[in-house]
Amino acid sequence: MTEAYQVYRAVNRDLAPYGRFIRVSDSTASGIPDYYYLVRGASGWLECKLLPLSGRCPDHFTLEQLLWGEEETAHGGRWYLLGLCGNEWSLRDPVGARAFRDGKRERPTLLVQRGPFPSRDILKILIRS
Repeated sequence: MTEAYQVYRAVNRDLAPYGRFIRVSDSTASGIPDYYYLVRGASGWLECKLLPLSGRCPDHFTLEQLLWGEEETAHGGRWYLLGLCGNEWSLRDPVGARAFRDGKRERPTLLVQRGPFPSRDILKILIRS
């Protein structure tokens, strides 16, 4: 299954009922994340990736995407990398995403959970200040 089918489907099915999730990654601007969200007054961006079983950062998570997230949070915004690797979901902020992209094996992630999509735990992170 493709990234669009597995990860996007989870966002649309399990997160969208709790707020506004708009798919915007088809923009022509380089690095624009896949989703803009607004939940309980908190807004931000999600970059969604299907991750290889090797645990390595995929080539399709580009430097431009990471830099976009770092710039967004430098100005007070929210940006997260949502990943699916096998049956394990992960959520990283720009610090964790940078470490992941740089190949650091430790897991500076906000969330790592095996099994079904952890919508409640992800929503808590998306809306916190």
